[in-house]
Amino acid sequence: MLSFYFTSCKMVRPLEYNIPKERNANLFPKRAILKGDSSFYFVNATRKNNIGSTVKVDERNLDAAGSDLDGMVKLHNTISFMIVRNDSILYEHYADNYSDSNTVSSFSVAKSFVSTLIGIAITEGKIKSVHQPITDFIPELASKGFGNITIEHLLKHTSGIRFSKQKFNPNSDNAQFYYTKYLREKMLQSKIEEPAGLHFNYQSENYQLLGLIIERATHQTLSGYLQEKLWKPLGMEHDAFWNIDNETNTGIEKAFCCLNATTHDFAKLGRLFLNNGNWNGKQIVSPQWVKDATEPDTSAGGKFNFKYNWVAGPAKYKSFYAVGLYGQYIYVYPQKNVIIVRFGKEDVRYNPAYWKSMFLQIIDQI
Repeated sequence: MLSFYFTSCKMVRPLEYNIPKERNANLFPKRAILKGDSSFYFVNATRKNNIGSTVKVDERNLDAAGSDLDGMVKLHNTISFMIVRNDSILYEHYADNYSDSNTVSSFSVAKSFVSTLIGIAITEGKIKSVHQPITDFIPELASKGFGNITIEHLLKHTSGIRFSKQKFNPNSDNAQFYYTKYLREKMLQSKIEEPAGLHFNYQSENYQLLGLIIERATHQTLSGYLQEKLWKPLGMEHDAFWNIDNETNTGIEKAFCCLNATTHDFAKLGRLFLNNGNWNGKQIVSPQWVKDATEPDTSAGGKFNFKYNWVAGPAKYKSFYAVGLYGQYIYVYPQKNVIIVRFGKEDVRYNPAYWKSMFLQIIDQI
């Protein structure tokens, strides 16, 4: 057994639990994110009961026979699926034991909340700009050559930081970041692999460092800043929680994942970006930040369809989306004022391409 060879206490959780799972939220300590005194509610549309059978989708990438929407969401371990247009819920599906009041666990979708909080902190003057060196906030890394890495490099995953990601290797940085009780220690052990700004390399380390920067720039926990700047202003319907690495007073949020909230409340980040950062007349995030975060930029090693943890859809649609492991999506299609939210659990058949294909088919039919 693997456990015979790895005896360090820091290795126990990766070996015991292996790959991340949706239900892992209950394994880790958490920090509460409280809703405000008033909530915003999407309304039920009159067409809601018909979409599931009238919208047809075909898994083009898998050469499947195709199905109606109801059949497709049930086939692929979908926990929740929601389509909103003009603030009206056109379609909603929940797996057994889930409902619109149950929290679902985000993986990398959480990164899009982190990048949004960076934008807010810049607007408030707590961070000068995306070009500010990260060592202004994390001076412990200055002696290790991190002075040339900026906040934008972290946002765009072009930092050049060394980070191993082998899926089933408990020694990998990916597994250690997810399961460790010592995130602050792990972050400060980081090393440089190449100069910043050369290549895109998607990794958890970048956004974990952004979480620490938010903490130090705002003098609040990441959860506290999220609660103040997004959760209460957006009228979230339910309390949420963010998993942290340990229960001591030094516990820090797993900023690269592990934000847990209801499907409706996740959809509200999509609504905020759909409306260029404006929420019912109040500018929560600057329109320029929304543009900067969602429009790809290939300069300095950037990826052609990726910016601040938002991915650009096909040019024809001008859509963009937050995405996470096992087919988590907050998909925004401004031309039709459509938001699609989908959360799923671990699925060995998961293929990211088929969900993106199906979203395009759906928005063509509604």
